[in-house]
Amino acid sequence: MPKSKNIILIPARAGSKSIPNKNMRLFCGKPLIYWAIQAGKTSSWGRVCVSTESLEIAQYADDLGVEVPFIRPEILSNDTTTTESVLKHAVKEIGIENIFRMALLQPTSPFRRASDILDAETIFNETEDITSVFSVKQAVANQHPEWMIGINPQGHVERYTGKNLRDSWGTRQTLMPAYIRNDYVYMFKPENLFSNDGKLNMYGDNPKIMVSAPDRIDIDINNQVDWDVAEVLFEKFSNDCK
Repeated sequence: MPKSKNIILIPARAGSKSIPNKNMRLFCGKPLIYWAIQAGKTSSWGRVCVSTESLEIAQYADDLGVEVPFIRPEILSNDTTTTESVLKHAVKEIGIENIFRMALLQPTSPFRRASDILDAETIFNETEDITSVFSVKQAVANQHPEWMIGINPQGHVERYTGKNLRDSWGTRQTLMPAYIRNDYVYMFKPENLFSNDGKLNMYGDNPKIMVSAPDRIDIDINNQVDWDVAEVLFEKFSNDCK
């Protein structure tokens, strides 16, 4: 299958309440979106396309030599817009007949590597019935759902799984492995977005996970604290920033 049939989509709207215009804000000397574009281009996995409603972002993407095949409508560029609706719009605009596989790279995960995209493809190619591959990290300590706390509808504090706080919590060694999406990459068949059951999702019926090495940094930037911590760590550990 020619690589022109692979689409790397980077969604980047201008609006953001937590961090204004975060996709164009300088992160380690470059606009945040730069790092997603750079990973996509370096991978040489397919066409790198940016989905945005912003003419500023579109011009910046064009200056970096990546495609902006359409301007996303404002109705798909607000705080309530789902990722799947943005992906479905992109597939319709590009044409599903022009796409073999699509990879989603979110600009808020600057620690991804080009190799993450290629590693996801390796897993995808293992069997023909795989419908998607997405990156995760293993949940440890208080990240594990068995150790999380929730408040039930009656207002009582309990384990997130519904167990009483006095029940055995288990140990790290005895808990069933659990995983957290880390947003390095989501790779999927475009037809997943047009399932007959009406459930709009990118995963399909047979998704597989790609577990990142435990020493990888994978901060997803959602607020100013995330930004500050991520920038310090990126400057310390990324060769791109030196």
